[in-house]
Amino acid sequence: MDEYFDDGHTTCVTHNPPHVSLDKISIFLGQVQFNKEEEIACHAIVKLTNHTRGNVTAVWVADQNKIFVVSSSSCDVPAMKSTDFRIQFKPTAPNQFYGTQLECYVFYKCQRDYRLVDETVVCPPWLLTLDVSAHTFTGNNETFIPEIELCTNQVSFPPVPPNQSSYRTILLEKKSSAPILYQYIQKSNDAFTVKPTQGLIRSRYNISTLRYVPRGANVYNGDVTLRVNANRTHDQVLELVGSGEQPALLLSNDGELFFRPTCIGAMNEGKYQVQNIGRIPVHFKWIMKKEDASCLSVAPKEGTIQPNEIQYHSWSFQPTSVKKFVFKPSCLAWHEKPEALSVYDPSDAQRFTLRVVGEGNQGDIKCEKSHVDFGCVIAGSQLSEGLVLFNDSQCDLQFKLHIEQFVNCQYGEEPKENERIGLTLSKSEGVVSGRSKTYITASAHPYRRVLYTWALYYELLNAEGKSINTNSRILLCELSAEGVYPTLAVIDARSSGSGSSVGKTQLWRWFNIEHLNLCLDGDPDKMELMHSIKTRHSPARRPSVHTKSVLGFNFGAASVDSEPCYVSLMVKNLGCVATKWHFLFPKDLEIELGYWAETGEFNEDELHELHIQDNQLFTVSPNNGVLNAGEEKVIVLSYKHDVAGTHRLPVLLKIENGREILLNFIGVTVEASRRYLHFPATEHTFAPIRIGGPDPPKQLYEMYNGGAMALIYEVNLAPLHDLQSSNYDHPILTCLNPRGEILPGTSADLEWIFSPLESKTYTVDIPINVVGGESALITFHGIGYDTRVMGSTMAIMDQHPEYNSVPSEQKVPVPGQLLFLSEERISFGNVPLFSRSRHIVFLNNKSSDRHFSYSWHAASDVVNDVLRIEPVHGHLKPGQSKMTRVTFYATGQPAFYDLDLICEVVDEIKMSNFKTELQAWEAEQERQSVEFVISEEDIVDTTDLHASSVSPRRNLENILNKNNSRLKLTESQLSTAQVDYKSFQTLPPIRFEDPVKLPSNRSRLLRHKADSDEWVQPQPPQPFIFHLGVTARTHGIAEFRSNFAEQSKNHFIDRTLQISCPVAIKSPSEQYSLTICDEEEKEIVTSVMSNIIRGLLDDPTFQVAAKDAGSEQIPYFPQLAQEKELQEVEKTKEEGKETSHEEMSVKTPKKLMDEILKQSEESRPMSHDSNTTSASDHGSLAPSCTHKQIQEQEIKRSPMFGGILEEILSSTISNIIDEALTGDVILTARPRVVALPPSRGQSASNSSSLSHKSGSSNSRRRRQHSKSSAKRGNSSKSQ
Repeated sequence: MDEYFDDGHTTCVTHNPPHVSLDKISIFLGQVQFNKEEEIACHAIVKLTNHTRGNVTAVWVADQNKIFVVSSSSCDVPAMKSTDFRIQFKPTAPNQFYGTQLECYVFYKCQRDYRLVDETVVCPPWLLTLDVSAHTFTGNNETFIPEIELCTNQVSFPPVPPNQSSYRTILLEKKSSAPILYQYIQKSNDAFTVKPTQGLIRSRYNISTLRYVPRGANVYNGDVTLRVNANRTHDQVLELVGSGEQPALLLSNDGELFFRPTCIGAMNEGKYQVQNIGRIPVHFKWIMKKEDASCLSVAPKEGTIQPNEIQYHSWSFQPTSVKKFVFKPSCLAWHEKPEALSVYDPSDAQRFTLRVVGEGNQGDIKCEKSHVDFGCVIAGSQLSEGLVLFNDSQCDLQFKLHIEQFVNCQYGEEPKENERIGLTLSKSEGVVSGRSKTYITASAHPYRRVLYTWALYYELLNAEGKSINTNSRILLCELSAEGVYPTLAVIDARSSGSGSSVGKTQLWRWFNIEHLNLCLDGDPDKMELMHSIKTRHSPARRPSVHTKSVLGFNFGAASVDSEPCYVSLMVKNLGCVATKWHFLFPKDLEIELGYWAETGEFNEDELHELHIQDNQLFTVSPNNGVLNAGEEKVIVLSYKHDVAGTHRLPVLLKIENGREILLNFIGVTVEASRRYLHFPATEHTFAPIRIGGPDPPKQLYEMYNGGAMALIYEVNLAPLHDLQSSNYDHPILTCLNPRGEILPGTSADLEWIFSPLESKTYTVDIPINVVGGESALITFHGIGYDTRVMGSTMAIMDQHPEYNSVPSEQKVPVPGQLLFLSEERISFGNVPLFSRSRHIVFLNNKSSDRHFSYSWHAASDVVNDVLRIEPVHGHLKPGQSKMTRVTFYATGQPAFYDLDLICEVVDEIKMSNFKTELQAWEAEQERQSVEFVISEEDIVDTTDLHASSVSPRRNLENILNKNNSRLKLTESQLSTAQVDYKSFQTLPPIRFEDPVKLPSNRSRLLRHKADSDEWVQPQPPQPFIFHLGVTARTHGIAEFRSNFAEQSKNHFIDRTLQISCPVAIKSPSEQYSLTICDEEEKEIVTSVMSNIIRGLLDDPTFQVAAKDAGSEQIPYFPQLAQEKELQEVEKTKEEGKETSHEEMSVKTPKKLMDEILKQSEESRPMSHDSNTTSASDHGSLAPSCTHKQIQEQEIKRSPMFGGILEEILSSTISNIIDEALTGDVILTARPRVVALPPSRGQSASNSSSLSHKSGSSNSRRRRQHSKSSAKRGNSSKSQ
């Protein structure tokens, strides 16, 4: 539009210099008189100027009506020259308006013919227009009445900055069909311009354009007169209003912006309000210093603000150092055309200054807790803890948290490569305002049973989310959690009822408790965690098993109608979370189906299980419960011997969120006439034995007689002979007692010697036959290993590894138990042969009013061979404790020992009551033997004879209370006399039987027998039974010293034990008996021995040792004897009368002790008078003294002397402990020292005599004190 107005005619401004131009763009010729007869030519001159440097040709297009004619129609204009053209007006009719637009085409003269022009320099022609108008109305004639309508009489221009243009259009609408001549008459006002200024309106509408250009920031008013048809009477005034505006911005907060303290490297953003308070759109641009741009930024940096618009600009402050920053950015505002926003004149723009204040600061984030321990979390579950992060600095901190996980596989599991992070945070990124806190929830969800440790790091971020300092993670806190599973452990077991004869070690083996604890301590599979206790059901009669842990609970065997076997298991929650457990029987796992869904078909196993469950042969009490961490509970398992046979029942031990273990309950009930040998397992593994050992140890295999009859067993040795023949005739496995007898309810040990020849596992199946009973096939495994290969990884064990966890103290409480053992299991460990090992056990009476008597019994013959108990029996008063000494004698050959001692305890009050009942029963028996009463009521029918003779239940209370009603004492067998000769029933004799509580499903005859009145002979009270387990392993002396060098000094080798258990010495003929061999074997032996001897002869170490053998020094102990003593010893040996070796060997320990005491009495200090003995008498006594010393040396060197000293020392220590137990000696009391007054100075002779007297008196006092202490010791022992 500016180019349209700035054409050099309307205004004197041109944007682009024209190539050619006219001096006028419109011509109004005015009123022209029309004369038809005479042509009156009215003309006007137009100048055309050539501004180019080439000759141009101007060609005018002629008017079709030929009213306006240009003379000449074409003309050549030289370069930089002008030419005038005449415009002639030739009207054709009066009273008419004429108007047209003439066109002139100008082109370079050289382009008049295409042959003269090069195609590369062709230029199109220029078009020049000229508006020409006139009319032929005379002065007396009025023009046409103009019917025209102006769209508005007032035009308001929008505000614009000075020297900026604003445009409006004016619409003229012609209402009539007559042409209208219009002309805008404008006053001298440079602010408003209209174009075109005149013209002829032939169509209906005509549009004219107004331009407003203010010269300053003021309000401009103007008007334009519209004259129509050149008649003043029809003039219309158009008012024009416009204003010039300057850009005006209002900066909030008086042009100041303050940032909160910001962390170095971080970015703080703030919103700042900018308002355009002017009436024109303002384009703005923020500018600042180059050094400030690194810390300060704004968005948007430039843009447009509409009038009265409020914008919020985002300012970002990013400090680079710790200091206070003051910035003064400027905002340039100007008004521009939309197509030129990026171009502005700084001198015309308005500048608005903003003061920005910020502060750089250092900040860090801290956690309220440096370490957060989630404790024990069940694997698969989730536990949350709150973390409070606080910011002590004044600046806001944007952070990002990182988790680093460490896994400690404390249960032997290997860490996984791609271990999932077991910690989640409620938010890992955020902003902590200055002097404030934020709360984050950390949730630990371990995936397996390991110890998780998480290091929580944080890094500070900028506004872009990038780290402020690269690789600068700061530790915030540490978190830890232990992934666990609910677990239980059996810490003790005890049997009672029919299993009271079973020891703890045997019970540990029968119930596989060691394996059970390992399974309970293991990790469950995914299938085990699929169901909980409430959802562990199945429509099948035998639900599927999702666990691989299957164990057997063997309740042993007993005869039918025996007392039930009760096994009490003490379970403890060794974990740190509560454990919910449940014993699920097959009926508990089965879902009850409708009648229509039942098939009614059962197989043998299902019928067997239903029979067991209906009769409740196996029970568990309690069968479910919850144990918190560290709590203990006793679970009683019972098996009833009501139905003969072998009973098996699968019971599922389910732990909520933990393991599933299938327990196969096994119990055997034996008929009374059946011989039954019970084997808890069909496989047995011997302890590993190293190959090449001198004396392989003896090992034991236990067998239990579960029947009511004694039996004889026989071991089939044929597999052992086959094993020996296949191993170069070497006895790999030897049974020492292949035949023996076992009493009912007792155990016997098979003694085996496993001597491996190679480093491998030997397996042999051995049949064990029972005479008159069934046979069993037992598989024995033996492991041989090479110490050169295994090294120290294979430790020498004193017992089987599965028995290491058997507790030594009683933890299962027994109802009514008042006597306790301090230990229930003793381990002597590894001991050398021909040594004694001692241990003390205390019996504690916890009762306050009951007396008890006890006695020790051996469970097998092996116990009597190697163990001694002192005292064997005794009595305990209320609250009293007694010490029992257990001595282990390592005799015989190397062996493993797992022995069982039984202690029977009897309540003396119950025993006295029994004696009272027995005396009353015997008195009643004597009375009934001489007294009877015959009445009519005693006459019975023969049909009721058998029923009335059944033994009734005993009733002792009536007799003790002296009731008048008499009791019937029955006999075991009725008289077989004829009824005709005996019409009444005689008095039955006393029946000796043990009253047993029978089950409810017995015959009617037995129930009638139980309901009758019978006084059975009183039975003694059942003793309470303790089991004391003793384990040990004996080694040869050389082997023990080589393997246990540090423990060798703790044991005394008693040679008397070796004499009492001599080793069978074979004769030379038996020892070196020749064997028959063929030529091949002879050649092999000869070549092997030749290589060995040749290797020894070539060995330099062997050569040096052979040379040094003769120059060895004399041993240490023979050097202690003096030369005179050695001569006397040789002389005495030559005489050989008094101190012969044979006499010393037959002397008993008592005689040796008497001789020692006699020599000590003779060797006491002589009196003062003996000092006057002459030298000759002294010389005569010298031979006798020498003889006594020699005899004393011989006694001290004898094997019996060392054994006696050991017994004396052992008895002394035992007496001290016993006296400390009774309170006679206080071992922790401080020693009392009595200081004697100093002696006065006397002569040397007096002092010597006094000292001699005082020495003799002190020795007499010491002898008297020792006698009195011995008396006190004897009296305390008698008490």
